[in-house]
Amino acid sequence: MRGPPKNWTKTRASGRTATGDGTPLESQPITTANPPPIAPFFRPRIATSALNPILALYQTSMYSVWPIVNADDLVSRLDDKGDLYNYALALAIAAATLGQLKASASLPGQCPPADLCEAECQRMRYVLQCRDDEPNITWLRVAFFLHVYHENRLRGCTKSLLYLREAISLAQLMDLHGESLDQHIPIDKLCLRKRMF
Repeated sequence: MRGPPKNWTKTRASGRTATGDGTPLESQPITTANPPPIAPFFRPRIATSALNPILALYQTSMYSVWPIVNADDLVSRLDDKGDLYNYALALAIAAATLGQLKASASLPGQCPPADLCEAECQRMRYVLQCRDDEPNITWLRVAFFLHVYHENRLRGCTKSLLYLREAISLAQLMDLHGESLDQHIPIDKLCLRKRMF
């Protein structure tokens, strides 16, 4: 295991940088600039139009099993190019549906494979975690569908269990099992919360 250079403490103690460029630490400018933008990550690698047939398949074949997303509503929200949460959700649903039904060959057009949908979903999760760390229903559903995808790949695998644990933890953090907020929630959202828990 490598540590700092041998003369690191002497260099630091003498007021020089650890790189040894000779510039005293106190004379180096302190930058307050924002970190580099993560905008390049925002460009979708899978067109939302390629996800539409998979979401339609989910609605007809899998909604009765996983009744937590209305695919028609999701497709209409995907038109908003800046909505990365719903894009990540669509990718997670696509990965889970294709993994469950093994149906990518039977879908029309250029259907992305399940593993590509999962990888793109992971990329969006990374981008979103850099922006926002608050739990929400969409985040919970993404974790659930990633659990389904990994469970179909290898039953009982660690990734599957971790995503299931994440979904359960998010549900508990959001108090989906509680009754205290029920009177303030619209009926459609209340029904979704009950189905999620």
